[in-house]
Amino acid sequence: MLNKLRGFEVPASNSRILLIDVDTVVFGDLSPFADLGPGIWALTDFINRVPLTVWQELYPAQGLGLPEERVWPLVVELGGDLEKAGYAMGFNQEMPPYFNSGVILSPRGVDLSSHWARYIHRLFLDYRGKAVEWNSVAGSDQAALALAFEFLRASGTAVSRLPFELHARSSMFFAGRLSLSEAKLFHAIGLFRARRDKTDFDPRDELEIWIKAQENWKGLFDPEKRDEQQFMLLVKSLREIFAEYVLPAFPESLSRKLKRVVRRNVVRPLLARLGKA
Repeated sequence: MLNKLRGFEVPASNSRILLIDVDTVVFGDLSPFADLGPGIWALTDFINRVPLTVWQELYPAQGLGLPEERVWPLVVELGGDLEKAGYAMGFNQEMPPYFNSGVILSPRGVDLSSHWARYIHRLFLDYRGKAVEWNSVAGSDQAALALAFEFLRASGTAVSRLPFELHARSSMFFAGRLSLSEAKLFHAIGLFRARRDKTDFDPRDELEIWIKAQENWKGLFDPEKRDEQQFMLLVKSLREIFAEYVLPAFPESLSRKLKRVVRRNVVRPLLARLGKA
């Protein structure tokens, strides 16, 4: 979350910036991003993480009007059935515009960074420790991103949805809505989570854990309509990538040093910056 804000500090070489999560794999030419129209581009989130009652309180509390527009979570658009994965019904309801922050294309001139940072800071301070339905407000950057988008919309900045091929997800392959040959960026959400507390892991083992976890998403789709061929092609490609670019495990001493460097050079400067927002 904080690292992504630092992406805006990269020296400008053009009028737009593309922010990509570290668990995203580039599978093709990214020039289609340059062909997108003006404004900000992002993809609707997979599920509805924030109840409408929370939005109804949140927007006015931040001096914004609740958007009239409603969008369906991506899983609904793809024809998935969340109940099969044990999700409560609220996760598949319509919602105010709410986007995944894994891939964002933004004009530099709209200063998305400052607005996003301001709302992250406010929501963390105002809503941490509240009831469970507020977890995705105080503990994630995406509610703050929705507020920043709405603030910028009110000032005339367009916010549009990325096409699937520029923010591909496993569920799109299962739903038969995308082929691997069409995908330019694939967001392998959760792929590196197991590494956080490990110093002797093998990235190939972690990939296999991630592949197995995707079975939960496969089960969302009707077996008679489900397309598993494209996902298996994805798995084959990921295994080839990981076999060629295996990262060495960090010694524990180096891991501790890296954590100190990150705290000193990334976390502390951003917390100081947020405190002034």
